[in-house]
Amino acid sequence: MSNGEGPILKTNYITFDTSTIEKLNFTFADSRVLKRLAYLAENERIFIVLSDVTQREIEARIKVGVREALTQLKQLRKKLKILNNSATSEFGAVLWKPQEEGLVGQLIKQFHDFISRSKVEIVPAEKADITEITAQYFAGTGPFGKANKKAEFPDAIAISAVREWCNEHAQVIYVVSGDTDFQKACEDDNRLLHLSVLDEFLNLMSATDQKARTQYIHSLVHQENNATAAAIAEKFEWLGFTLADTWGDVVGVHVTSVRFSNPAVIETVDETALVSFDAEVTFDAEVSYDDLDNAGYDSSEGEHTVVVLDTIEETVEQTVSAHVQASLRFSVADPTDFEIIGVEIVGTTDIEVSARENGWPYK
Repeated sequence: MSNGEGPILKTNYITFDTSTIEKLNFTFADSRVLKRLAYLAENERIFIVLSDVTQREIEARIKVGVREALTQLKQLRKKLKILNNSATSEFGAVLWKPQEEGLVGQLIKQFHDFISRSKVEIVPAEKADITEITAQYFAGTGPFGKANKKAEFPDAIAISAVREWCNEHAQVIYVVSGDTDFQKACEDDNRLLHLSVLDEFLNLMSATDQKARTQYIHSLVHQENNATAAAIAEKFEWLGFTLADTWGDVVGVHVTSVRFSNPAVIETVDETALVSFDAEVTFDAEVSYDDLDNAGYDSSEGEHTVVVLDTIEETVEQTVSAHVQASLRFSVADPTDFEIIGVEIVGTTDIEVSARENGWPYK
């Protein structure tokens, strides 16, 4: 911030870590944030610099994420195998048996296409100052912290390589990461300007390009606080909800409050805008689950089988944090002409609800 005039873009060079892309669920083809970033880079209004360590780490996380997702899908198919007998194709997506290699290849290709379109400059790990990294490890500074976390070596190499790139090109660079250790590595180094999410960088770009319009959109969002909260609540209630700690169902959900902060203008086109928020959503969930504390046991077949005698139905309150993007329509001439035309809760599919206070199966 400067003289109360709002955020100021200090450089159009940017880098990011693996966790930044993981939070966006690796959606290189569909994420509006990543598509906007690619558009700006393609037109050389910004320049993306990426360590080859980060590139390889993103590719590795894609492989792990696909493997974990397929494991979950396999377990779900076992529970739903009776649906194979259905004559309809409605359950095809659930019962589908994809090949891991093919899925990994598709997602990594999307990443490589992003790199190519965005003209990303890849910085080799050889640029890193290994002597400095080793000193940081033993001193417990940089990304390692006092615990001397060996797992932070890839981050240390990536940061060091980018830092050396800055030295060679006499540049400063925005470093985007939600990881606190990564953030610590940027401290006390005026070449590395830390931001928590890509939205903050795009907000700076938007504010620089259209300062007055961006400030106007910020004022509208705060002015229409109730409308914004209501739109987020409506979208939230349509998400999937599962019980995390016992076998049962979430029957219904009602949002009781929405608090949002850190609005960032990602993009404006004519009198429309894409804005992101951090939201804290409190909701009541109606749950129904087996009363296992008072269940019986049947050992007549030589095996102990749980016999459920009753079902518990109750309402539990829970609060979760979410990252939200909203599409807005507004009128520069008329501040009362304001409409939220779309809301997306980023990277969220199912919300886990805890029904048991101290965990299953004991209270």
